Amino acid sequence: PMSIFAKEKWITTAFYNGLVTREQPRGFGALEEKGVKALPEAFVTAAQQMKQLQRAGLFDANATNTNYDQASSLFYQGKAAMFVNGQWEIYSSQEKLGDQVDWMYWPAKDEATYEKSKYFIDGSGSPQGYAVSANSKNKETAVKVAAFLASKSAEYRYTQLGSPIVPVKVDKPMASNVPAMMQRVVKELLPNAQEYAQLLSNTKIQNTIN
Repeated sequence: PMSIFAKEKWITTAFYNGLVTREQPRGFGALEEKGVKALPEAFVTAAQQMKQLQRAGLFDANATNTNYDQASSLFYQGKAAMFVNGQWEIYSSQEKLGDQVDWMYWPAKDEATYEKSKYFIDGSGSPQGYAVSANSKNKETAVKVAAFLASKSAEYRYTQLGSPIVPVKVDKPMASNVPAMMQRVVKELLPNAQEYAQLLSNTKIQNTIN
């Protein structure tokens, strides 16, 4: 039923976090709240749900040995009904499957919980950018080049790919041929987003979850 490249730890962790957000909108970030000394109920519930899904046969028996190329191929060829990835997968899936593909919100234990938590987002803008070494011989020029690259990268993602998830404001018009799934992100998901799962800064906790 679902293809997942579980050879990479982060995707199964993200799947688990998606289930957590149905009960706790802060996701893993809630583990760093002051006074937390035991696993909160939301995390226990999500773990039980993930185990139920695994026992029910949602994942392939070889999921933990499956890489991205293998998992995506199963989905593109119609051998798996669903595929787990981030919003960047939209472009590849749309190219391979056209109007036969769409994305869905994370499921929940019941309809009321689903409607309440529908716009709790498992994920956020990734902390990335261009760095300049403090020891650079031409540091000021390097900073200008880095800023130029950041600007042009954002401009390309916005004007050519139609992605509004960029760190730099773009004044040029968005691409006219934005994939239908990305249009849903732009018009339906982002304007209604209520909470974003927070990243963990504690690597010990993150490694334990992984």
